[in-house]
Amino acid sequence: MDRWGTLDLKVQAYERVETGVKLNEVNVITDPASDDPQSILMGGGRIRKRRNIQGYATKAEYDSLETDMLACVVKTVTFGDGFNMSAVISALSGSRNQGSDLVWYSASFLEV
Repeated sequence: MDRWGTLDLKVQAYERVETGVKLNEVNVITDPASDDPQSILMGGGRIRKRRNIQGYATKAEYDSLETDMLACVVKTVTFGDGFNMSAVISALSGSRNQGSDLVWYSASFLEV
């Protein structure tokens, strides 16, 4: 079950954006006689989790997503593959055919 807070999401496709650890390699004063590495790793923490989806919603559901995005509302987003996080909607775009109540959209969720 895919959910944004209490709103059921009708997801057609997921994109799991790579999440990693932010590391920087810093050179140290070198010792020409040493075989040891001449740098140190500085950890900067992990990168925020992200999830991009494509799906569809009714106009009212899409309007609700848009309102939450513009207000930077934090909710728990849960996906059927077991992935979940507290997030905001960082990007949302959709299109609706005239005479239809369905909106086909793309959304990006960013961990907070």
